[in-house]
Amino acid sequence: MNKKTFCLGIIVLFLGAAAGYSLDFGGLLSQTAVLEAYGTPVEPSDFRYDAAISPWASAVLPNNMFLYLSAGFTGRYEAEKWKPLFELGRFELTWQLRPNIFLEAGRFSYADPLGLVAAGLFDGAAASFGLGKTRLSLGAFYTGLLYKKTANIIMSGGDSLDYAEDGNYWAPSRFLSSVVYTLPGLFSWRDTLQAGFIGQYDLRKNDYAKLHTQYLIIRYQIAPLDVLSFDTGGIFGLCENGMDKPLSSYALSFTGNWSPPTKMNDQISLRFRYGSGQGDDYRGAFTPVTGLSQSSVLSARLSGLMALSMLYSSRLLEQLSLVKETTLLARTDLNSFIAEGLDPDSTSSLLGLELFFRLVWAPFSDLSLNAGGGFFMPFPESAFLNTTPAWKISAGLIISF
Repeated sequence: MNKKTFCLGIIVLFLGAAAGYSLDFGGLLSQTAVLEAYGTPVEPSDFRYDAAISPWASAVLPNNMFLYLSAGFTGRYEAEKWKPLFELGRFELTWQLRPNIFLEAGRFSYADPLGLVAAGLFDGAAASFGLGKTRLSLGAFYTGLLYKKTANIIMSGGDSLDYAEDGNYWAPSRFLSSVVYTLPGLFSWRDTLQAGFIGQYDLRKNDYAKLHTQYLIIRYQIAPLDVLSFDTGGIFGLCENGMDKPLSSYALSFTGNWSPPTKMNDQISLRFRYGSGQGDDYRGAFTPVTGLSQSSVLSARLSGLMALSMLYSSRLLEQLSLVKETTLLARTDLNSFIAEGLDPDSTSSLLGLELFFRLVWAPFSDLSLNAGGGFFMPFPESAFLNTTPAWKISAGLIISF
């Protein structure tokens, strides 16, 4: 059975299972336009446009079971070409076996405790067990049936080649196992401690090209006041392939949120992310499973990167909100971080400063419009060849029915 047949089989299975039970359905219509470039002049290839329809359906089944299916049909204009795209979205069967036992299987959202290793839709199964006031969560996932640009899994040179190949639809074949233990009220009712482990195993046929990684994750959250909260944690990673000895890596995370007493529901956030770069013979660059960007314009990944951000959000009107994001970027070594325009001979750690604004207007419950824009300005004497700014503007429309 090939991958396309498998995906069609999932849809047929859903329709068969839902027949005769309480069925609900709807959908989303969306349009997104993005223009991004380094300096001027602007090239036609700098423009991207998506028009999509995403139907969904859900069914309530006997014995506390629930079934959900969504898909996406997109017309994408990119690199001066139109391309149709079909993508199976969430396909999730959930079952509350007991009040303290929750099971799910299919394609559903998963994120590690810090959201820095893996986040997004994954195929697999998960279980959550309530153990008194604590909770144990287990998961097993496979990535080879996901669309590569949505999954955004680029961990090795082989992944980069697969990602760049136009004829390849699928994400790299990798298996993930996850264990997370959650302990609320460690010192008071206002705090929570989480400890987790993720093992990632490369399923490529070539042993020398395989890249296996493991991650030990610690997260601590506390809200000493109703208007003040802190979220901090760290990740210790181990990376091994078929040719070299295992290398250790690490990542650090801190977020502080303050909601001042204003009429506009303001919130000020300070966010810090740090990913190790290549060091000696025993330390390597932090390599997450999912390539999560730490900035809005530069699309900077956490490998060999430090990002310090200040975010300000405000509700200007009842239906209109604004987010302003300022981010300072620096690299933590001279080899791991990759971006267009880097000077290969530079020994500077500084990258630059990014400023980005987002506006969201939701005049009705089933209509949302958003717009964003900003720029990244390299510092003088930074790691870039010149100080030409990169910029990005975007606009989107979402209608639900």
